[in-house]
Order: sequence, then C-alpha cells, then structure tokens
Amino acid sequence: MPIYTHGILSHVLLLGDLVSVGIVEPPTNEELADLSVKANNGAINGLQLLRFRCHRDHAQVAGAIHGIRQCLNTKLPESVNALFGDGEVGLFDVEHILCKVVRKQGRRGSRSPVWLMKLKQQG
Repeated sequence: MPIYTHGILSHVLLLGDLVSVGIVEPPTNEELADLSVKANNGAINGLQLLRFRCHRDHAQVAGAIHGIRQCLNTKLPESVNALFGDGEVGLFDVEHILCKVVRKQGRRGSRSPVWLMKLKQQG
C-alpha cells in the first residue's frame, strides 16, 4: 500500500475504499497501525491528543486502536452501533474518529476540555 505523507489524498481513505469494494482484504489492527505510524497521520496525532502513550510504537498504536474500537462497540447504544457498517464500529471508523478529534481540537477557539475530563473520570 503506498504511503502518502502530504496532500489531500489519505492512504487510509484509499485503503478503506479498496476494502469496501472488495479489491483488497481489510487490514489488521497491526497493519493499520503500521500504515499510520509510517505516514504519521491524524490517527497518531489523535492518540497523542487523547493522551495515549504510544510514542509511535506500532504495537502500542495497534493496541490503542483495538481498545478504542472495543470500548465504542461495548459502550455505545445498539441504536448507534446500527448506524455503522455491519452494526459495529470498524477499524476505519476509529481511524476517522481520531482524525476528527485532531481537526476539531486544532481549530482556534474550539478546544474543549470537557471530553478530556470525562475520559479521565472514566479511566
């Protein structure tokens, strides 16, 4: 899979599209972590912003992505999970969510500590 480190073309979006049409097999947590670390993409920045101590370590990034996905799939109401493909939050959904956290928190004047305080309270 080619790695794009600049421009508007995201390697993960491209991979997600290829998976969704059945051209390639879906990646494992480890493979997505490897792609993300190599490209230093928004998911890595999102993990750092959420205070995960991954330090760009492939195994730790894979574990964090897996943990987030598992948490969302067990904590979200069934009605929300039903909105995701196959009725559960997928690997690409987690990557996309992490990128959105970075984008939202990076906007001037939109940084909100509320979500971070709730994460700390819940451990």
